[in-house]
Amino acid sequence: MKKSSALLLLVSLAFFSCTSMESYKMRLEIPGETSVDIGKYTTVYLPDFLIIKAVEEFDINHELLDYFTFEIEKKIKKTVSTDFKAPEKEDRFKEPEFWKRGLKDDAPGLILTGSVEYVSEVRKALIGTDKQRFEDPFPSESRLSERRFYILNIHLYLIDGETGQPIYDRKFKETKTDKNPNQTAYFAFFELIQRVRDKLFLEIKGGDRVQQRYLIK
Repeated sequence: MKKSSALLLLVSLAFFSCTSMESYKMRLEIPGETSVDIGKYTTVYLPDFLIIKAVEEFDINHELLDYFTFEIEKKIKKTVSTDFKAPEKEDRFKEPEFWKRGLKDDAPGLILTGSVEYVSEVRKALIGTDKQRFEDPFPSESRLSERRFYILNIHLYLIDGETGQPIYDRKFKETKTDKNPNQTAYFAFFELIQRVRDKLFLEIKGGDRVQQRYLIK
């Protein structure tokens, strides 16, 4: 009887040692789906943007071209060319012949262009003190406080160079509020254009979604 019990115990231990498994939690980046396919294009052309209105002493066209050139070459791995005539009026964006005439190469080209408005204004707001913080039974005093607002309106087009037709057409409006009324247009611009870039690249590049997986050994 004792021998049978011992044998059963050994068999049980052997079984569980063989069936026991270790698991490891992993974080994987899964590429998201894109709504605009730009895979066939080898070159992205960046004409000057059509400036509707802009903050004085801030060359927004220069900053947009530099910013998008760097981001496209780094994140999307496409060749960028600025050798392209810019439109002089907004209705040209949907004029196929204008864009087809501008391309000199036979290679598939994608044109990133659009119009932009970048404005700034100072607004005054009535600010009240927090009575609960001090538990003061008397009415709190209010004061006027200035806020600097920067508004970036940008209408972006992605245009197929072969057909001259837009494959992407979207308007963005981004706003930044700053307690410092002397905040510079340069500083605010990079926060606003980064928001535009993130939304644009999510549609043409796809976003990485982090998911958890378990590896069993």
